[in-house]
Amino acid sequence: MRALILLFSVVVLVLAALIVYPSFAGGRSATGEGLVFDATRLIADAATGETATYRDEQGETWTFKVETSIPGGSERAPRIRVWSVRRDRNGNPLPGGTQVYDHLPARHGLYPLMAPADPDGYDRIWVWDRIRRSTLPWQGAPRELWRVDLIDPALPQEGGADHVVAWLDESVPVFGLVRWQRRDRTWDLIEWSPR
Repeated sequence: MRALILLFSVVVLVLAALIVYPSFAGGRSATGEGLVFDATRLIADAATGETATYRDEQGETWTFKVETSIPGGSERAPRIRVWSVRRDRNGNPLPGGTQVYDHLPARHGLYPLMAPADPDGYDRIWVWDRIRRSTLPWQGAPRELWRVDLIDPALPQEGGADHVVAWLDESVPVFGLVRWQRRDRTWDLIEWSPR
């Protein structure tokens, strides 16, 4: 009788693990209903040399490059040194547009635009408001991407907190960003080096 109870307990624990940790079920939910958003496949696994360049409607570009990537270990968090430069429509660097900083995913999260300006801004956390699948034209065809709505409650804007919409794909280098919209600007991925 005890062996039967023990067997049922093990079965219940395994089923619970598959529900709570769907990555054990091959990246899908335990019921097989849809994909699972795996944030660890974005900036946390960036490799040295990855680059991604974005352009907005005014023709400005913003390039991010991973200078060094030190994976996390048992005694350290991952550390990714990111170099970035913003250029005007003629390709000239904007004043103050070049930065180098250490992106610490555990501290800075996954969205890149807060950390360089205030690396110790613990009160400046972008809150992941909603995550869902969304189709976006990319590389000449519609593509299923993750759409993530983020808010920064520390930066109130007209109509509520500062809001960003990001479209993500784990195959895109550096931050996984294909497009993002913030206030009146939209940045689209135009060039990248392999991931």
